Amino acid sequence: MKKVVLLTAVGVLVLGLFSTAARGDSVYIDESVEGVPPTVQVFDASGADVTSNRVTIVQNVPEYIEFRLKVNSVGNGLIVWSDFFEDFVGGSLSDRFWVFVDPKADENGLLVKFWSDGADPALFPTIDPNYSNNFHLPEWVENGEFQNVIIIGGTYVGDGTYSVYAKSDAPEVPEPATLLLLGSGLLGLWGARKKFKN
Repeated sequence: MKKVVLLTAVGVLVLGLFSTAARGDSVYIDESVEGVPPTVQVFDASGADVTSNRVTIVQNVPEYIEFRLKVNSVGNGLIVWSDFFEDFVGGSLSDRFWVFVDPKADENGLLVKFWSDGADPALFPTIDPNYSNNFHLPEWVENGEFQNVIIIGGTYVGDGTYSVYAKSDAPEVPEPATLLLLGSGLLGLWGARKKFKN
C-alpha cells in the first residue's frame, strides 16, 4: 500500500514506504498581507502552475486558509503543526501551519490549514493533548520570506514530493528614509535648542 511520508528540517518521519524522485511540486502559502485571505499556489518541477489540479479550497477568509492537497496515497491519521512567531521562537504567536494526514488521503487529500492572528479565533487549529498521533514540526520566526515548513513525500502525484513553503508578514520596521528624516528632525531640534541657549 502506498503511504505518505513527511520529511522535516530535523529528520525524517516515516509514515510508510518512501518512493519519490529528486524533484517535486512546490506549494506556496502566502499570508503576507494583513486583513485579506491568504493564497496558495502549486508549481510542478518544470515551474508550471498546477494549483487547479492539486488544490481544493475548503475555506478562505481574511488571514485564514483551509484546503485539500491531492495525493494518491493513504495516510495514518497523523496531525502535524508548526507555529510562527513575531519576534522569537516561543514569543508572540503569529501564525499556525497545520496538516491532517487523512487515512483516506487518496480520496480526500491532505487537509492543510494556515491561521494568522488576525483571523477568527474560532478557526485556530488546536491540538488535542489526548490525541497521541500528533507531531510538532520545528517552529519559525516570521521574516516576510517563504520558509520551507515541511516536505511531503510518497504523494504519487507529479514527481512524488511536495515542498511546502509559508510566507507570513514580517514585523514592521521603520524604513531607512523614515529613520533619516526622524534623525534629521532630532538634529534640527538639538541645533535650535543649542542656538537659544547661546
